[in-house]
Amino acid sequence: MRLRTILPLLAQPPWPPLVVVTLCGWGAAIACGQALAMSALCVAAGSWYERAPRAVEAALFLASPAQIGAGWLLMLVAMMTPILVDPLHHLWPRRSAIIVFLACYFGIWLAMAPILTGIALLLDVADGLAGLPAGLSAVVLALAWQAMPWKRACLDRCRRRPGRVSTRHYGIAQGGWCVGACWALMLVPLAAGPAHLPAMALASAIMIGERLRATRPCGRAPLAAREGLRL
Repeated sequence: MRLRTILPLLAQPPWPPLVVVTLCGWGAAIACGQALAMSALCVAAGSWYERAPRAVEAALFLASPAQIGAGWLLMLVAMMTPILVDPLHHLWPRRSAIIVFLACYFGIWLAMAPILTGIALLLDVADGLAGLPAGLSAVVLALAWQAMPWKRACLDRCRRRPGRVSTRHYGIAQGGWCVGACWALMLVPLAAGPAHLPAMALASAIMIGERLRATRPCGRAPLAAREGLRL
């Protein structure tokens, strides 16, 4: 997409507030730095299934579940906000509908946080795939998932216009299909260690690029699409 096409697009709602929220998220992520990353944990030698419980204990010692959840939410705000432009366009400017949608969407992602964090932890304590470092193993998994037909199917579902469904159902559905499309990319920054922030930026750029390829500059959503959604 050319720059002269992108700039008019960014001037249309809901892009301006999304850009502000995204920049604030990245500013907070940079300020927190490595506090958001899964640090390499020093655990005693042994098989991976013996080291995994000790690694979980060490991770919870370094950060409480609340801190881990807050870090996850901050990472989601920084990375996922720009890809919500199309769903929010259908809801704009109904604030109550937007709040319900965002609560359901981010709720699905936060429910997946323990699973993805656990996978990243397992890659770390198991020395990755075939002896590769955890970060590189996550990249291999992400590249493999990007080439899968299931990834494409989930991404196509993310791009569908909403039918006559509730805003709550729309947010849950968008969150679920987005998890299916992006879980492997989100795993990369979790396992990247010191390269956490650059990995976040790379994964976010890939996700935004996937959405922009299907985005067209537009004004108000079709009346049927706007009236089809209800709280």
